[in-house]
Amino acid sequence: MKTIEWEYQKMIELKDANIFQGENEILNGVNMEVRTGEFCYIFGKSGSGKSSLLKTLYGDLPLKQGSGTVSNFDLKGLDYTNKYLFRRTLGVVFQDYFLFESWDVFHNLDYILRALGWPDKTVREQRIKEALLEVGLLKKIWQKVYTLSGGEQQLLTIARAIINNPLVLIADEPTNSLDHETADDFMQLIRKINQKYHTAVVFATHDQRVIQRFPARAYRCEGGKLIEVD
Repeated sequence: MKTIEWEYQKMIELKDANIFQGENEILNGVNMEVRTGEFCYIFGKSGSGKSSLLKTLYGDLPLKQGSGTVSNFDLKGLDYTNKYLFRRTLGVVFQDYFLFESWDVFHNLDYILRALGWPDKTVREQRIKEALLEVGLLKKIWQKVYTLSGGEQQLLTIARAIINNPLVLIADEPTNSLDHETADDFMQLIRKINQKYHTAVVFATHDQRVIQRFPARAYRCEGGKLIEVD
């Protein structure tokens, strides 16, 4: 049988990493690994360190101790010269939407592509339509964001996160404000993207219902540690 190369590529690896917020150590001795195509939960109570860990993974917090790589970038080597390139390999879905509510759907996504260095307008328009079709929002392309439902706005954040075809998708408690039915639809879409494009996904949550309904590898944040759950 031919080896499928993508199955063996490490997209995220932390070794003996200590996670800090400023001078405060949040997690100690973190070891984790996520390969291409894997879906991985980070769960735990509010304040247990989930968000700090994710912020370290997408370069918002520096990795001060230990070692770590994400999409083949050394987290300790991130600076103003390469962080831009690093961020282009990632998609991030936040609990808060951070959308331009007075803009239409198209221009929210076009803003991201222009910021990421996509110069050709025709190519940008095609990619925006592809991303909106993927999440089921193509018919809303010219609608103002403030007229969308909460679930539709969350779908738009997924379109924004996948617009640049990321290697790694990081989601920070995105289902918190959604009802069960909408949260399930959201999870099914994330899992489809994960499986269709072999995107590595790290999904932080404290919602045990979501984990039980959509089981996958999981790490628990507890007592300043990150523990892989069997």
